[in-house]
Amino acid sequence: MYPFARDSAAQPFTDDSSVDGASSGETDFDQSVQGRSLVSTDETMRLPLLLLIIFLASVLIRPWDFIPILASIKPVTLAILGITFAMMMAGIKFQYFRLPLSKSLLTLWITMLVTSVTSYWIAYSLDFTIKWFQFLLLFSFIGTLVVATDGLFNLTRTLAVVGGFLSVLAIHSKLTMDFSAEGRIEGVGNGILSDPNELAQALVAVLPFAWWMLVRGQRVSDRLMGAVCGGLLSVGIVVTESRGGLLSMIAAVGVLFLISRSSATKKFAVAAVLIGVAIVAMPGAAVDRYSTITTAAQEDESAQTRLAVWKAGGRMFSDHFVQGTGIGTFETVYGSRYIDRRYAGDKWYSAHNSVVEAAAELGIVGLLAWLWFVLMPFWLLWRSRSALLEIDEDESVTREQLIVWLECMLAAWTGFFVGAMFLSKGFDIPVVIFVALAVAGSQIANRWVATYVEAAEAGATTASGSAAVGNTGAV
Repeated sequence: MYPFARDSAAQPFTDDSSVDGASSGETDFDQSVQGRSLVSTDETMRLPLLLLIIFLASVLIRPWDFIPILASIKPVTLAILGITFAMMMAGIKFQYFRLPLSKSLLTLWITMLVTSVTSYWIAYSLDFTIKWFQFLLLFSFIGTLVVATDGLFNLTRTLAVVGGFLSVLAIHSKLTMDFSAEGRIEGVGNGILSDPNELAQALVAVLPFAWWMLVRGQRVSDRLMGAVCGGLLSVGIVVTESRGGLLSMIAAVGVLFLISRSSATKKFAVAAVLIGVAIVAMPGAAVDRYSTITTAAQEDESAQTRLAVWKAGGRMFSDHFVQGTGIGTFETVYGSRYIDRRYAGDKWYSAHNSVVEAAAELGIVGLLAWLWFVLMPFWLLWRSRSALLEIDEDESVTREQLIVWLECMLAAWTGFFVGAMFLSKGFDIPVVIFVALAVAGSQIANRWVATYVEAAEAGATTASGSAAVGNTGAV
């Protein structure tokens, strides 16, 4: 009945034997939850976890784009070394191979390394692969440190607030008319979110977290912050004028409304407010651009270019089926060997589709490893949510928060994945962050179910033993 009751992967990552026993008024389940630190992060892990949360926020905001001196000190490398040192000082062991999807991620990295040898641009592919090793460490950090609901929820709040801040920057660019040659905002900073389409994808991915804060926040401040972030994110997505971003938002909100157990009144009230805010803030240029979604393939030059590039990517995959062209080389190989001047002109383009990008650059093995890595989170999240719903005898607030979190994470990953169908972002750090977050959340849920079942079985055993003693006394 409960799929995780004997799941070895659901066992705790740290030794919590030092936790004091629960008070006499608590149930077996309450004691088990405390004993496994499902609600509160162990004190030894709090500093590394805090550093991790700050690091993730910094990776998305990229303060070194605005303060050049920070870029010269290699902040990402220093942060990873700092977290590693803090974990070592606290005696925390890395849990990489005990995490779901760790092997597929490692396979993906090994494929990058192997195909770099035959790459069209060996030096760049090797450099990309070496830097990508940091993502394996990041995946391990999240899986090792985010093992209790307080850490998971604090990280979720942080991402929602970061999304709100990025939305403010996007809105500021729109108000100050800081536009690109196309007449749109240029995104944020110089890194992974510098393109408005990429920025829209990131904002869509954290929009469900604002919903989670709004409907399941325990404090008034949480709910207020959720409402503010939700409004800012809606406006931020609109001002990017990204058609892929709009489709991603529709997908994310649609999934959230389909699987959320919140009342219909609450869902429609929140939707009405968000849509109203977005419509009021929507510029005329965005309306004109969004109106081309249904006719883009026939009329829009950008859409026709993408179709031409996707076809070229298919030919690249066919010609390099086993070894691929090498990680990070799509644009170079397309421009030098597969350029479609009839529909795409003379410009060298990226894949504009993460599946096409993975297939062309890594070949069949890399494509399968990448697909497994990005698709399995849907199954992990859905399975964990279903298992938590089965233990409906547990009416704790934290369980309900965790269920809604899993629903929001499903919606977030759906929105992100839909956006990835229009962007070449299959190997960027947000992919690893969100997959690792999904893994961490599902692991916590699995442990919660296993703990509940074991406590229920222990209670049943105690009750049957007491009944047997009573019957013996009666005889």
